[in-house]
This record gives sequence, structure tokens and C-alpha cells, in this order.
Amino acid sequence: LTQACLPREHRTFSDNVVNPAAALGVSDEAYALCQASDLIDLHLDTFIPVRLWGYDPLQRHGLGVFRGHFFGHVDVPRGDDAGLTGGMWSITTNPFRRASVRWKVFNKNLKRLPALVDESEGQLMFARTPAEYRAARAQCAHAVMPAVQGGNAFEAGGIMSVKDTLTRVTVVHLTHSCYGASSTPIPLLGRSAGRTDKGKAFVEQLDAARIFVDLAHIRPQGFWDAVEVHDKSLPL
Repeated sequence: LTQACLPREHRTFSDNVVNPAAALGVSDEAYALCQASDLIDLHLDTFIPVRLWGYDPLQRHGLGVFRGHFFGHVDVPRGDDAGLTGGMWSITTNPFRRASVRWKVFNKNLKRLPALVDESEGQLMFARTPAEYRAARAQCAHAVMPAVQGGNAFEAGGIMSVKDTLTRVTVVHLTHSCYGASSTPIPLLGRSAGRTDKGKAFVEQLDAARIFVDLAHIRPQGFWDAVEVHDKSLPL
């Protein structure tokens, strides 16, 4: 499907560059593999700068003075350069808000993501199922798979009310929560929850909703607690 996509105005990189692999700083083999494959980023944080200062992911951006090492988030044109066909777009939770406010802001942001997809005029399409992913690729669109970074967004609400929208939830992020302890190197960011029954129940809820359980950022004990209760027929 990637090779079948016809070039659009925002997808002219390979047409205008004699050696795309060299221009991207990768090997010819790596470039060819990416162009021939379904290439899905399981952890895109591009929606953070969109929310914070209006970053436009539909426009091509340079790497800036930090050369991409600080807020060097991907944009759709550069993703297309590399053959990126889809990604799990994270809605990141602000842990310093009250639980009730986190839930309210999360729902607000969950509505902002479709607005971005609508503004893309076909560059982006939602995909939660394999069929929806294939439909997006048939239209040469980047498949947007909504995800959540920080399960504490759901402490005052509940995952089941939005279960049909999400593809992945990172159980904990950079602070501790009722679901478990973070691997954050900053000890002042909340009190460690250690083993939690709520965390285990949350993993079971995600499994029941067929939402990927993401164990990035979690402490080892919480990792193994999640593995213990996780549905073994589903991938972590």
C-alpha cells in the first residue's frame, strides 16, 4: 500500500532528492525497508506541542537549534519522508491537576484530536481496527491511533466510557499514581504507590476493552504485577 500511494504536494521529498537515504542519514537498505513496510510508531507525543503552543504537525519543521533532541516532534511531511504509515498519538496527562480536572481536560483533548484530523484534509485518518488502518492506507493517509500517556487521567472517570476510542494506555507516566509507581528519577514527583490492587484491576479493564497495556515508565514491581494479571492471549 505504501508503494501504491501517489505523491501529493506534501509528499514530494523522494521526487526532489537524488538519494533520499543519504539525505535522511540512513542506509539504502533501511530506507528501502521502511518504504516497503507498514511502519507504525507506537509512541508519538506530537500532540503535546499542538496543545501547548499550537505546533502544526501538518507542516514541515526543521530540527531547530537542539537538532531534534528537545521537543523535536515528528510532523506528517517528515514522517512521510521516512515511510511512516501510522502512529499511536498520545494524549498526555498533566499529573499536577486534581483527579477531577484531569478527567475533564482529558475529555476536552479527546475531542481536539478529531478536530486536527478533520483539518488535515485527508492527510490523517483515525484507525482503531485493522480494517480502519487498511482503509487509511488505501487513501494514502497517516493512520492516527488515539492513545493515552498516563492512566491517572482515569482516576476520577473511567476507561470504559471511552474504551471504543483508544488503542493504547500507558499505565503510569512520570509520576506515581493509584495505579502504580513510576520509574521517574525525580523522587519528589508524588509518593510511590508500590503494589496496588487498583493497578491490577486497571490492567484487567484494559484487557477487557482490547486496549494495549503499555508498561513504559513503570517500576519493576509494577511491571511484574501487570504481567501476572494480564490476559496471556493479548500482547503487552
